[in-house]
Amino acid sequence: MKEPASKLAMMQKIDPIIRKSRCNFKSAVLDPFAWKGGKLILSKQNLRFEPNSLEYDTSSLSIPLHNITSINARYPDFLSNRIVVLLKDGSIIEFRVPKRKEWIQDLIETTGNNLIRTDIPVIRPKSTIRFIRAVAKILAIIFSVSALTFLLQKLFTK
Repeated sequence: MKEPASKLAMMQKIDPIIRKSRCNFKSAVLDPFAWKGGKLILSKQNLRFEPNSLEYDTSSLSIPLHNITSINARYPDFLSNRIVVLLKDGSIIEFRVPKRKEWIQDLIETTGNNLIRTDIPVIRPKSTIRFIRAVAKILAIIFSVSALTFLLQKLFTK
C-alpha cells in the first residue's frame, strides 16, 4: 500500500534522502535464491529497500545505519554490481545496484567510518570462470589458425 504524498514529504524532512536508485535485493535468511526488484534508498539514518508492487512479497526493509558492521563489494567492478551488507546480528543482505562505487562512497560518508572489509577474499562465480576459460580457448584457436596461415604463406610464396 502506497503512503500518502504528504507523509512521504514529512519523512524526507525528518530523514533526508542522500541516494536513491533501482535495486535488486536478496536476503539469505528468507530465500537464498530469490532476488526482489525495487528501490534502494539511503538516508541519514537508514538504508531502506522498497520492493516493486509486482513482487509477491511487498514488505519493505529498513536497516538503521548503526546496525551495519561492514560492507563488502563482493566481486571486482567489471564483474558485478553487488554490495553485501553484514549486520550486527550476523545476517547478510545482498543488493545489486547501478553505480556501485558511488553507493559505497555515500555509505562511508553517511556513516562517518569506513565499513569496507578488505579481509574477505574475492571469489569469482563459476560462470565467470567458465567464461574466461571459453575466451582463452577461442583466443588460442584464433592464434593457432593465424600462426598456421602465416607459416603456410611463408612456405608457398616466394
